[in-house]
Amino acid sequence: MVNPEDEPILVTNQGIIIRQAADAIPTQSRKATGVRVQRLNEDDAIAAVAVVPLSAQAEEADISRWRSN
Repeated sequence: MVNPEDEPILVTNQGIIIRQAADAIPTQSRKATGVRVQRLNEDDAIAAVAVVPLSAQAEEADISRWRSN
């Protein structure tokens, strides 16, 4: 489970990285089969999943602003 302000990151075996806001992913009921966040090639698979919490996103923004000055 993630918070709406978190950003899940998916990494595939072929090196594709997707970072998406959790609140942009539709929620499903219990009977649903889920939602597709990333379409994979037949020979690819999800290798890792991580969640960037809101606090880390704020730190990244601060670092980006600092580097641009």
